[in-house]
Amino acid sequence: MFSLKNDHASSKFGLEKKILLPVLLLLFVALLYYNFAYTETTRPGAMLQETLHNMEHNFDAFELEIIERGPGYTMEFQGNLKNNNIIYGKISNYKLDIYKHSSGKLFIKDLKDDSWKQAIELELDSLQGFFISPLQLLVSWSDLFKKAKFVKYPGEEERVILLDVPPQEFVRTVFPGNSLEEKSLLLECLVYIDPDEQFINQMNLTLFEQNLSKIIFNRTFFIKRFGQKFPGSSPAVI
Repeated sequence: MFSLKNDHASSKFGLEKKILLPVLLLLFVALLYYNFAYTETTRPGAMLQETLHNMEHNFDAFELEIIERGPGYTMEFQGNLKNNNIIYGKISNYKLDIYKHSSGKLFIKDLKDDSWKQAIELELDSLQGFFISPLQLLVSWSDLFKKAKFVKYPGEEERVILLDVPPQEFVRTVFPGNSLEEKSLLLECLVYIDPDEQFINQMNLTLFEQNLSKIIFNRTFFIKRFGQKFPGSSPAVI
C-alpha cells in the first residue's frame, strides 16, 4: 500500500515537473524579450531616431525660434519651419525678414526698398549657416546616435540626450564654407525630448575650445507644433 502511494506521488511530481519546466522556460524567454525590447527603445540613440521619425512623418510645419549668442553679439529669430527645409520669419533684434527657400537659397527683405534679395547681394551670406533646420542637422548626425548619452538636469521632465559632434562634422554642417581651426574646437549638442509625445522641444548647440575653457558661441532652437505663417508668394520667384 505504501509503495503504491509512493509510486503515485512520484508519478504526480514527475508530471508536474514536466508541465512546470516548459512554463518557466516560456516565462524566462518572454522576460528576456521584454527586457531587450525595453532596453532597445530606451537607448538614447533609439529614442532620437524614433522621435525624428515621428516628427518628420506627422508634422509638416513647426514654429521655430533660434537664439544665438557669441562674443559681442546676439541674434534672435522667430518664425516657422515647413517641410523641414523652408524657413520664414524675422530676426527681431535686426528687423530683418528672412526666407530660406527649399532650394537652400537665402532671401532677405531689403530695408531700403522693401524688396526680397538674395543674402549674397546684401553681403549677408554669412547668415546661411544660421538658418539650418535642427531636424536636418540631427539627420545628418545620425551616425553619431550610437554614442549618444542620457544626461540629467534637476527639475527637467524631458529626457535630455547629449551628442558630441566631432570637428569635421560640425564644420561641414553648421559652418559650411567657413574656415575654422577645427582641431581646437568641440561642439556639444543637447536634445530635449518629450518621450510621451515623441517630440523635440529644444536643441542646444555649444561650441567650446577643446579644454572647455572658453565658449565660442551658443545656439538654441525652440520648436513648437503647427507653425503656419508663410508668405503668399515665394521670394524665389519674385
